[in-house]
Amino acid sequence: MALVRVECVGRDNRHLIDDSICPCCNSATESNIHVVITCPRVQQLWVNSGCVKALELCVSGSFGEVLMAWAKDLEKEMYQKRLFLTWFIWYRRNKWVFENNLEPDVALLLRHSRLVCDFGEYTEKIYGGILQPQTPAGRMVWTPPPPNAIKLNVDASIDEAGWVGFGAIARDHSGQVLFSAVRRVKARWDVLIAECKAALFGLKKAKERGFDNIILESDSLQLVSKLKKSAFLFSDVDCILEDIISLSSCFTSIIWSHVKRDRNLIVHHLARLVPLGFEQCWDYLVPDEVAPYVLLDTLSMN
Repeated sequence: MALVRVECVGRDNRHLIDDSICPCCNSATESNIHVVITCPRVQQLWVNSGCVKALELCVSGSFGEVLMAWAKDLEKEMYQKRLFLTWFIWYRRNKWVFENNLEPDVALLLRHSRLVCDFGEYTEKIYGGILQPQTPAGRMVWTPPPPNAIKLNVDASIDEAGWVGFGAIARDHSGQVLFSAVRRVKARWDVLIAECKAALFGLKKAKERGFDNIILESDSLQLVSKLKKSAFLFSDVDCILEDIISLSSCFTSIIWSHVKRDRNLIVHHLARLVPLGFEQCWDYLVPDEVAPYVLLDTLSMN
């Protein structure tokens, strides 16, 4: 499982330089969409990688709208392939601009091809194949927290073999990854118990790192509703919810937030990863399998 340190993207504190002119082509104003798609220095990469249709669908200046067009019009394999190429182009641009190290097109395309192949084999083995991207009803983007808060996204997955996976990722207002974590246990839990355990797992990791003001996001409406009501009985679920509420008292503030699945995709995929051992946690890093999703979240930030 490769690891990627995901830097923030966007002008000012998002790894774009002060000069508004693109340093790669020196002929256009630099923006998120210019950096990874429309810059003349990268367009040949889209053609040579077999992703030329991505250029045809780039009819908007909004990166979020471009992602929506990709999800709507591309087959699942092509959609995934474009996400990875976007990541490689952004990474190469940063190495060039900030370290004066330019990776040749041939080397980038070779690494891209290998990752797409490896990812396809991995998802076939673990998930049974790559899921078809869904066309979202609204903008399919993650919303950052206020400057003084940390957003913690959590999710759980259950497979037919009886394995339950937890995924958690914490990010700040600029989209910077503070930590990501996965855990896998053998258990026969229903969905709500698994979601509760995932929330408890994420909060424990946040507490260990001394974070104070937390916004916990989950795509489980039932979980978030119960936490907001704080009315528990004596069921197995309620015992875990009480543990969550008890742990939340360690933070200065905590907000429970429900989001739809398309805004919780990173932890949806994290929860399905197989860690080394039963648990892995990375500070300021994410596994390579979800790095493109983190990048696209931050590229799509307003």
